[in-house]
Amino acid sequence: VATVPPARAGGNLLRDGGFEEGAGAWALPGDGITVDETVAHCGRRSLKLSWDKPAEPRVASQDFAAEAGRRYLVRGWMKAGEVQGAWWSNAYLQAEWAGVRGYDWNDPGQGVLGHARIEGVRGVTDWVAVSYVTPPAPAGTCRGRLSVSIDWNGFGTAWVDDLAVEPLPGGPVLQWRCGPQSVVGEADSGPFAALTPAL
Repeated sequence: VATVPPARAGGNLLRDGGFEEGAGAWALPGDGITVDETVAHCGRRSLKLSWDKPAEPRVASQDFAAEAGRRYLVRGWMKAGEVQGAWWSNAYLQAEWAGVRGYDWNDPGQGVLGHARIEGVRGVTDWVAVSYVTPPAPAGTCRGRLSVSIDWNGFGTAWVDDLAVEPLPGGPVLQWRCGPQSVVGEADSGPFAALTPAL
Protein backbone atom coordinates (compact mmCIF):
# COMPACT_ATOMS: atom_id res chain seq x y z
CA VAL A 1 0.00 0.00 0.00
CA ALA A 2 1.40 3.39 -0.93
CA THR A 3 0.28 6.36 1.15
CA VAL A 4 0.52 10.01 0.17
CA PRO A 5 -0.19 12.43 3.04
CA PRO A 6 -1.65 15.87 2.47
CA ALA A 7 1.10 18.20 1.35
CA ARG A 8 1.09 20.56 4.32
CA ALA A 9 2.27 18.82 7.49
CA GLY A 10 3.04 20.64 10.72
CA GLY A 11 6.46 20.89 12.33
CA ASN A 12 8.30 18.06 14.04
CA LEU A 13 6.77 17.32 17.45
CA LEU A 14 9.91 15.48 18.61
CA ARG A 15 12.81 17.17 20.28
CA ASP A 16 16.22 16.24 18.87
CA GLY A 17 15.09 13.53 16.50
CA GLY A 18 18.66 13.41 15.18
CA PHE A 19 20.27 12.73 18.59
CA GLU A 20 22.74 15.57 18.08
CA GLU A 21 22.20 16.64 21.71
CA GLY A 22 22.82 13.11 22.99
CA ALA A 23 20.11 11.14 24.77
CA GLY A 24 18.65 13.94 26.88
CA ALA A 25 15.33 14.17 25.04
CA TRP A 26 14.77 10.40 24.98
CA ALA A 27 13.88 7.77 27.56
CA LEU A 28 16.42 4.96 27.20
CA PRO A 29 16.40 1.61 29.04
CA GLY A 30 20.09 1.80 29.93
CA ASP A 31 20.92 -1.55 28.35
CA GLY A 32 21.46 -2.15 24.65
CA ILE A 33 20.38 1.28 23.40
CA THR A 34 22.95 4.08 23.22
CA VAL A 35 23.79 7.21 21.27
CA ASP A 36 26.44 6.31 18.69
CA GLU A 37 28.97 8.99 17.79
CA THR A 38 30.58 6.92 15.01
CA VAL A 39 27.55 6.22 12.77
CA ALA A 40 25.04 8.79 11.53
CA HIS A 41 22.75 9.42 8.61
CA CYS A 42 23.05 13.16 9.01
CA GLY A 43 25.09 15.13 11.52
CA ARG A 44 27.37 13.37 13.98
CA ARG A 45 25.20 10.97 15.99
CA SER A 46 22.48 8.34 15.74
CA LEU A 47 20.69 5.98 18.12
CA LYS A 48 22.12 2.44 18.22
CA LEU A 49 20.11 -0.63 19.25
CA SER A 50 22.20 -3.74 19.81
CA TRP A 51 21.79 -7.07 21.63
CA ASP A 52 22.95 -10.55 20.73
CA LYS A 53 19.94 -12.72 21.60
CA PRO A 54 16.15 -12.32 21.91
CA ALA A 55 15.28 -10.61 25.16
CA GLU A 56 12.62 -8.62 26.93
CA PRO A 57 11.82 -5.57 24.81
CA ARG A 58 14.30 -2.73 25.12
CA VAL A 59 12.64 0.44 23.90
CA ALA A 60 13.77 4.02 23.37
CA SER A 61 10.88 6.49 23.43
CA GLN A 62 9.82 10.10 23.49
CA ASP A 63 6.40 11.57 24.28
CA PHE A 64 4.83 14.19 22.04
CA ALA A 65 1.70 16.35 22.02
CA ALA A 66 -1.20 14.58 20.31
CA GLU A 67 -4.92 15.04 19.89
CA ALA A 68 -7.78 12.68 19.18
CA GLY A 69 -8.89 12.42 15.57
CA ARG A 70 -5.66 13.70 14.03
CA ARG A 71 -3.35 11.73 11.75
CA TYR A 72 0.42 11.95 12.07
CA LEU A 73 3.25 11.47 9.61
CA VAL A 74 5.98 9.35 11.25
CA ARG A 75 9.29 9.27 9.41
CA GLY A 76 12.98 8.68 9.86
CA TRP A 77 16.03 6.79 8.65
CA MET A 78 17.03 3.27 9.72
CA LYS A 79 20.07 1.09 9.11
CA ALA A 80 20.44 -2.62 9.96
CA GLY A 81 23.47 -4.66 10.87
CA GLU A 82 22.51 -8.35 11.14
CA VAL A 83 19.00 -7.84 12.53
CA GLN A 84 17.58 -11.36 12.65
CA GLY A 85 15.15 -13.70 14.38
CA ALA A 86 11.60 -14.69 13.42
CA TRP A 87 10.25 -13.23 10.19
CA TRP A 88 8.60 -10.27 11.99
CA SER A 89 11.75 -9.40 13.93
CA ASN A 90 12.54 -6.05 12.39
CA ALA A 91 13.80 -2.84 13.87
CA TYR A 92 10.69 -0.66 13.98
CA LEU A 93 9.09 2.70 14.74
CA GLN A 94 5.79 2.71 16.64
CA ALA A 95 3.46 5.57 17.54
CA GLU A 96 1.30 4.95 20.62
CA TRP A 97 -1.71 6.85 21.92
CA ALA A 98 -2.25 7.29 25.65
CA GLY A 99 -5.35 8.15 27.65
CA VAL A 100 -5.61 9.84 31.02
CA ARG A 101 -3.70 7.10 32.86
CA GLY A 102 -0.69 7.15 30.60
CA TYR A 103 0.96 4.20 28.89
CA ASP A 104 -0.57 1.24 30.70
CA TRP A 105 -1.09 -1.64 28.25
CA ASN A 106 -3.21 -3.43 30.88
CA ASP A 107 -5.76 -0.63 31.20
CA PRO A 108 -7.81 -0.60 27.98
CA GLY A 109 -9.79 2.57 27.44
CA GLN A 110 -7.75 4.63 29.90
CA GLY A 111 -4.12 3.61 29.31
CA VAL A 112 -2.73 2.80 25.86
CA LEU A 113 -5.57 3.36 23.41
CA GLY A 114 -3.87 2.05 20.30
CA HIS A 115 -0.72 2.11 18.25
CA ALA A 116 0.51 2.36 14.66
CA ARG A 117 3.74 0.64 13.70
CA ILE A 118 6.04 0.34 10.71
CA GLU A 119 8.35 -2.63 10.37
CA GLY A 120 11.56 -0.92 9.37
CA VAL A 121 14.67 -2.93 8.51
CA ARG A 122 16.20 -6.37 9.04
CA GLY A 123 19.25 -8.26 7.81
CA VAL A 124 22.01 -5.89 6.69
CA THR A 125 21.08 -2.62 5.00
CA ASP A 126 22.44 0.83 4.33
CA TRP A 127 20.37 3.78 5.53
CA VAL A 128 16.74 3.39 4.46
CA ALA A 129 14.08 6.10 4.61
CA VAL A 130 10.91 4.90 6.35
CA SER A 131 7.63 6.78 6.72
CA TYR A 132 3.95 6.13 7.31
CA VAL A 133 0.75 7.97 8.10
CA THR A 134 -1.04 6.84 11.25
CA PRO A 135 -4.77 6.26 11.45
CA PRO A 136 -6.57 9.04 13.36
CA ALA A 137 -5.59 9.05 17.03
CA PRO A 138 -8.41 7.38 19.01
CA ALA A 139 -10.99 9.22 21.08
CA GLY A 140 -9.63 9.98 24.54
CA THR A 141 -6.04 10.51 23.35
CA CYS A 142 -4.16 12.82 25.69
CA ARG A 143 -0.66 12.42 24.28
CA GLY A 144 1.44 10.32 21.95
CA ARG A 145 4.70 8.42 22.21
CA LEU A 146 7.18 7.33 19.55
CA SER A 147 8.92 4.06 20.43
CA VAL A 148 11.97 2.58 18.70
CA SER A 149 13.19 -0.98 19.17
CA ILE A 150 13.94 -4.37 17.63
CA ASP A 151 10.99 -6.74 17.96
CA TRP A 152 11.09 -8.86 21.12
CA ASN A 153 11.88 -12.07 19.21
CA GLY A 154 14.75 -10.48 17.27
CA PHE A 155 18.31 -9.45 17.90
CA GLY A 156 21.25 -7.81 16.17
CA THR A 157 22.20 -4.18 15.64
CA ALA A 158 20.29 -1.29 14.11
CA TRP A 159 20.58 2.48 14.01
CA VAL A 160 17.93 5.19 13.68
CA ASP A 161 18.38 8.86 12.89
CA ASP A 162 16.50 12.01 11.87
CA LEU A 163 13.19 10.92 13.39
CA ALA A 164 10.09 13.08 13.09
CA VAL A 165 6.41 13.03 14.01
CA GLU A 166 4.40 15.69 12.17
CA PRO A 167 0.68 16.46 12.63
CA LEU A 168 -1.34 16.39 9.42
CA PRO A 169 -4.19 18.76 8.65
CA GLY A 170 -7.67 17.33 8.47
CA GLY A 171 -8.89 15.93 5.19
CA PRO A 172 -8.50 12.80 3.10
CA VAL A 173 -5.32 10.77 2.76
CA LEU A 174 -4.80 9.15 -0.62
CA GLN A 175 -3.96 5.44 -0.57
CA TRP A 176 -3.65 2.84 -3.27
CA ARG A 177 -2.53 -0.77 -3.39
CA CYS A 178 -0.12 -2.03 -6.04
CA GLY A 179 -0.06 -5.76 -6.71
CA PRO A 180 2.17 -7.93 -8.90
CA GLN A 181 -0.02 -7.32 -11.97
CA SER A 182 -0.31 -3.54 -11.54
CA VAL A 183 0.67 -1.52 -14.60
CA VAL A 184 0.93 2.26 -14.70
CA GLY A 185 1.48 3.77 -18.15
CA GLU A 186 3.68 2.31 -20.85
CA ALA A 187 7.33 1.27 -20.80
CA ASP A 188 8.39 4.73 -21.98
CA SER A 189 5.95 6.74 -19.87
CA GLY A 190 7.26 9.83 -18.22
CA PRO A 191 7.01 10.53 -14.48
CA PHE A 192 3.60 11.07 -12.94
CA ALA A 193 2.25 12.57 -9.74
CA ALA A 194 -0.68 11.63 -7.49
CA LEU A 195 -2.27 14.59 -5.77
CA THR A 196 -4.59 14.75 -2.76
CA PRO A 197 -7.61 17.06 -2.98
CA ALA A 198 -7.03 20.68 -1.99
CA LEU A 199 -7.51 21.20 1.74
